[in-house]
Amino acid sequence: MGHPPINPGFVQLGYVTNDLEQACAAFKKAKLVPDFFIWNKAPVHMQLYGKPATAELNLGFAWVGETMIELIMPVSGSTEVYMPGIEGPGFGLKLHHIGYGVAGTEADFDAKLEMEIALGHPLVNVSRASMGSYSLLDGRKTFGHYIEYLWNNADGLEFFARIPRSG
Repeated sequence: MGHPPINPGFVQLGYVTNDLEQACAAFKKAKLVPDFFIWNKAPVHMQLYGKPATAELNLGFAWVGETMIELIMPVSGSTEVYMPGIEGPGFGLKLHHIGYGVAGTEADFDAKLEMEIALGHPLVNVSRASMGSYSLLDGRKTFGHYIEYLWNNADGLEFFARIPRSG
């Protein structure tokens, strides 16, 4: 039996780090994942707090059972939302967000965003990319971390199906 697609429901633990190689090694050493798919200098075009912005991120992805581990290392551009907890000269690795897949259409994704905003979780960013739409909401006062919603089109589902799996 194959794994279900990234949608719907709880799907991702997103971590920020200042050293992607060391973060990957920490997960491998703990025997949580055997390998990561690495995407260096991933371009992110978004609406950040309602204004156009871009960032470059180094990313690592791996599946552990039905949960995706995402490692995010800010590289350049509008990366301030990823920085708290990883500043400084020493190695930093911190839980940043919990991601939820959204099934259905992009309109369903937009409805989820409106619901979260109405619950008091301010919209941080929205990225409408070639693989789908992704958003980050500020859930730190409620949950202690950000909330991400992921809606994937066919290209996004195909991409995430290629991520290494364990468990």
